[in-house]
Amino acid sequence: MRFDKGLFPKWFPLNRVNGTRTIQSNLGRQWRQICIVLLCGGLIGCGFGFDESEVPLGTLGHVQGFVGGVAVDEPWAALVGRDVLASGGTATDAAVAVYFAMAVTLPSSASLGGGGICVVRDSSSLKVETIDFLPLAPKVIPANASRPNGIPANARGFFALHAKYGRLKWGELLHPAENKARFGISVSRAFAVDLKLMEKELMSEPTTRKIFGKPDGSGVLDEGDILVQLELAAIIGRIRARGVGDFYMGPVARELVEAVTAVGGSLSYDEFRTYIPAWRGTIEVPFKMNFRFHFPASLQSTGLIAAELTAMLVYENLFEDAAQEERNHLLVEASQRAQADGKRWSQDRSVAAANLSNFVSDEHIKRLLASYRPDKHVFGGADTGAPGVFPSDPSGASFAVMDREGNAVACALSMNNLFGIGRIAKGTGIVLSAAPGSDGRGRGSLAPMLLVHKLRGASYYASASSGGLAGMSAMVNVAAHTIMGTADDLETAIARRRVYQGAGGGITYFEDGMPPRAVSELSRRGHRVQAVPVLGFVNSVFCANGIPAKKLTCSIKSDPRGFGFAATAD
Repeated sequence: MRFDKGLFPKWFPLNRVNGTRTIQSNLGRQWRQICIVLLCGGLIGCGFGFDESEVPLGTLGHVQGFVGGVAVDEPWAALVGRDVLASGGTATDAAVAVYFAMAVTLPSSASLGGGGICVVRDSSSLKVETIDFLPLAPKVIPANASRPNGIPANARGFFALHAKYGRLKWGELLHPAENKARFGISVSRAFAVDLKLMEKELMSEPTTRKIFGKPDGSGVLDEGDILVQLELAAIIGRIRARGVGDFYMGPVARELVEAVTAVGGSLSYDEFRTYIPAWRGTIEVPFKMNFRFHFPASLQSTGLIAAELTAMLVYENLFEDAAQEERNHLLVEASQRAQADGKRWSQDRSVAAANLSNFVSDEHIKRLLASYRPDKHVFGGADTGAPGVFPSDPSGASFAVMDREGNAVACALSMNNLFGIGRIAKGTGIVLSAAPGSDGRGRGSLAPMLLVHKLRGASYYASASSGGLAGMSAMVNVAAHTIMGTADDLETAIARRRVYQGAGGGITYFEDGMPPRAVSELSRRGHRVQAVPVLGFVNSVFCANGIPAKKLTCSIKSDPRGFGFAATAD
C-alpha cells in the first residue's frame, strides 16, 4: 500500500455507499458483478470492496485484494489476525482471534487473568463505542491473600465484543490460540524480552518455573525455544466449545477460584461470576471538517487524559500552525497539563457523574492552555522531577485492527504489572493479573483511539499503545505527526524520536537519537532534559482516504522500538 502526502485537501466528504456489507454477505457472484456495474459505472475494481471469491466465508482466501490490516505487540498474534481478515472476518473477529492468540504467545501482558479496554467502530450502524473490561480489584481482599489479584476479565470482554459485532463463528476464532497452546510455539522476541525482565521472579515460583523455565532449570525460555501450555489449551478449548459461561459460572469457575486462593490470590466466586463488561459511548474530540477522534469513556483508563491532550493540540490548529522547532515543546506542555488535570479530576468524586465531553470543550481546553507560551516552559505544578532512570511501565500490550469495510477496533490490555502477581493458578495455565494500585498502576496506556468521519461514515485511523503514560503520550504524538498537517507518513511519524514529561513539571525526557538541534530547542525553552532509550510503543493503522473509499491508501505499522508486527494482504 502507499501513502499520499498533502492529506487534508483530499479529505472531503463523499457519498456513502449504503448496504455494502449486506450485499457482500448475501449476494452470489453474478449479482455482485451486476451491483459493481450499477454502482461503479462498469469500472471493475472501483474500490467498494465487493468480493468475487468462491472461497467460503471463514476460509483463508475468501477475501480477494486488500483485507485491511492489524498491528500487534506480538508477531504470532498479528499473523492470526491477518488470516481472520483474509477469511472474511470483521475487525472485531480479528480482534478476538488476536487477543486469544496473545493470551498464549504474550501471557506476560495479555493473559486470561487480565483485562483491557477497546474502542470499537461498526461500519453498518456507524456507532463508535467503548467496551470496558478492566481487571478490577476484588471488593474484599482476604487477610491471607499474599498477592491480591485482579478479576480475570478478558474472556468475557472479548466474548461481549464478538456477540455484538462479530461475523465468523466464535469457535473458529479460538482454534489458532488453542492449537498454539497445545502443540507449542516458538517463543517470540517480544515474549523473550519479558521473560528475561522477570527471570528471577519466574524461576522462584514453582507454577511459573514449570511452564516458562527451561527443562534443565538453567533459566527462562529463550527466543526460539518451544513453549507448550497444555493446561491453558484445555481452558481455551472449553471456552471455544462452550463460550464463557462455563469459565465464569460452571465447574471451571469454582476450580479457578480455588486455584487462585491456593497461590495467595484474592478472588471470590460471586464477584467472578457476576463480572460484566461495560458498554459506553466515547469521548469525542472534533477535528477539521466533521472528523472526530474517539477515546474510551472510562475514568478507570487514561482515555480522558489522551482526549484532553489531543484536544489541546487541535485547539485553533495549535500543533499544525506551530513552527517545527516548537512542536516537541508543545507536546510536553500539553501532556503535562492533561496529566495534571487528570490528577485533579481523579480525586473529585463528582466527576464520575459529569459529562466527560465537558473536559474537551473549547472552554475547558482554553483554560488548560491559558499559561502556555511557545517560547518558554511554564507550568504551575510542583517541580518534583530529578534526573534519574525513566519509570517505564512494560506491563501492558496493545493492538489496532481495521478491515476493508471500515470496521475498526483498537485495544489496550493490562495485567497491572508485568506477569501480574507472578503466579499461575494451578491446573489452569492462567497467569493472574495484579490488583490495580490506588496510584493508577496498570492504567497508564489504556487509551486506544480512533479517527472517523462523522458524515461520510469512514474510518481513517486506529491506534493503541503500551508503556504507561509515556505510551499514551507517544500514541498522541504519532497521531499528531501523521494527521495534524505535518505531512509525515505513518512510518516516519512512528519512528520519530519522542519527548515526554509527567504532571510534576520536572524532567523532560527525550529518546536517544533525537537530533541535537531539537534537544537544544527544548533546553532553550527552559526544559531540564534527559535521554532515555524508549518512550512507549505504538500500533497504528492509517488510511489516508478512509475506508470505504474508491482509492485505498493505507499504512499499517507496529512500533520499531518493540518486537511486534504489522500484517496485511492484498
